[in-house]
Amino acid sequence: MKPFVLVDGDLIGLRMDFDLRQSLQTDNTGQVTGVVNPTFDMKLLDANDANVSIDDFHGGVVGVTGGNTFTMQGPAGRQWNVTVSDTTVMDDPSEPVSSFTTSTIVEVSGQLDPVTHDIDASEIEVLSNDGFYLGGLFTSIRPPLGPATQADLYVRVELPDIAGITNGQIYTLNLDGSEQYKIAHADPAITALIFNNSALAAGQRVGVGGKLVTTNGVADLTVHRVVLKRQGQGGTWVPGSTVITSNNAGSFQFTDNWTAGVLLPEPLTIITTNNTNFVGLSGLSGLTGSAPISIRVVGLVLINPATSQPVMVARRVEELTASN
Repeated sequence: MKPFVLVDGDLIGLRMDFDLRQSLQTDNTGQVTGVVNPTFDMKLLDANDANVSIDDFHGGVVGVTGGNTFTMQGPAGRQWNVTVSDTTVMDDPSEPVSSFTTSTIVEVSGQLDPVTHDIDASEIEVLSNDGFYLGGLFTSIRPPLGPATQADLYVRVELPDIAGITNGQIYTLNLDGSEQYKIAHADPAITALIFNNSALAAGQRVGVGGKLVTTNGVADLTVHRVVLKRQGQGGTWVPGSTVITSNNAGSFQFTDNWTAGVLLPEPLTIITTNNTNFVGLSGLSGLTGSAPISIRVVGLVLINPATSQPVMVARRVEELTASN
């Protein structure tokens, strides 16, 4: 094992993935025994590694401190200064930093400044402007076709601490069509795919924001916006499924072994574009041969209007090796 030397004041990255397949114990016939031994895949990354970045940090705005700076508080209570530059992408240009209030909840992507340890933002998404934010995984949409009136959310994140809602539980959201539907980190190549109350699917990772009113200890949530977010899935490439349209634009089939895989089609269609980042692979053409290839795919789960089935538009495809 290669030693990792950490010097005082250095910045490093720690990538940690919960390995569901390794965590669930099975008997000699391959049946799940019910015994869970939590297993994590961890890897330390040097500060110069291209993978060291902040991709999904959310919190409440404490205050705007300048024309291009504000302070936010993360879920663990620590406050961070965030700097916005001319290259920072504001996912909703109608909501500049100057419009942020203490009721604003944001998601920030970027990098930690090695000198100030502030966050230099590359992208900012406003998740909520008036009270609450829930992040998690859709597990059920009702009705499954047409405009949804209810959606079950497996809650992974909540801001603030909402009475009657805890991480790890499923909460039912009521929808009436007045909500704003947005796609975070949208790639221009996905314009043929849509996201609205008629294009929701179990297995999508979303952030939900809106108004919170608590009366006699009972929380009442009114959804104002639903933001589709990138998610990572691990599994194997299906041999013979690669279709190349142009360079790295095309598609392939994917056997999903991670959590959302039980909710998504099996196999899942992965759509790639010329903006897809391939790691450890020569590109889409690297998915070839007669044996399955272990990969991790990061992207957006959207409904293909031609088939009414979920597909994933890949931002990143990485071959997994023993060191991953």
